[in-house]
Amino acid sequence: MLLISLIGEQPIPNLLPARYLKAENNLLVATKNEKSYAAARRLSGLIQGCEIVQLKEEYIVPDIVRELSLAVGDRKDVTVNLTGGTKPMALAAFELAVARKYSCVYYRTEGKPPAPQISSLYFYGINSAGELELERTQPLSRDAIKLKEYIEAHFGSFTHGEFSSEDGGMLEREVANALKPYVDELFVGVIPLEMKGQLEADIIIRCENQVAIFEVKTGGEGSGKKAVDQLTTFAARELMGTYTQRFIVTQFSRNPKHGWFKPVAGALGVSVVELNDYYPGKPLSKRDVQTLVTKIANKLPIRRGLGESI
Repeated sequence: MLLISLIGEQPIPNLLPARYLKAENNLLVATKNEKSYAAARRLSGLIQGCEIVQLKEEYIVPDIVRELSLAVGDRKDVTVNLTGGTKPMALAAFELAVARKYSCVYYRTEGKPPAPQISSLYFYGINSAGELELERTQPLSRDAIKLKEYIEAHFGSFTHGEFSSEDGGMLEREVANALKPYVDELFVGVIPLEMKGQLEADIIIRCENQVAIFEVKTGGEGSGKKAVDQLTTFAARELMGTYTQRFIVTQFSRNPKHGWFKPVAGALGVSVVELNDYYPGKPLSKRDVQTLVTKIANKLPIRRGLGESI
């Protein structure tokens, strides 16, 4: 089978369907946009049997149809993933699928925590009248992607494994230790190699197919707008995609001036977790662990219920 994937800036809607379908050949269709082509190159390292086609035309649908037709040739065992790319690309791919009666798929994540989040593929066929028909919906495995693959899909090569050497390193370690029983994977000190010296994430976790990034601060001025800026830069839509949750974990401060950043954080989709009992060099208290895990459970499908191992 040949799978056609339309590549935009978000890699996950192409990576997860490709992993499920396991096509022998994959045609990654990118635009002239540098970010689209870079995303296709990163995906080609994570998906077997890839060929990248960079479109000469991005907006004129008939021209895109012709380019896709030439790239596919006379193959009949073709499936089109309509999820990614630009709207003209999707229209062109759909027109080609209807003309040649190719099957189509569409990727969607449904459900809002604390309810289960389910990533599904919608399978469509073209009937004898040339109409699109939904054939079935297939939930994907809740372990369909590993954290390493998720990060590589967005950044390429990276390093991880070191806590901060500054005062905050102790708190990072205790937060990581508290999180481990509730998550599927956890990396600390994540540094994309192409952006070394510019970007670093204190902690990144995976719960099923959902990912979150953490900035951990010990309180004071560094826990305010600066922490929000650091987090939203690393987890920007253009870098980490639209599916990544964002958290700031900070030691509680009694200084009211240190809480002014919370409305800004909330407006930017950043959840703030304050640890009331933390003391440097000590494990998090049971109350602080419950506060931390409860906040995460509002955004991600944690592994265990709050009544277990707290």
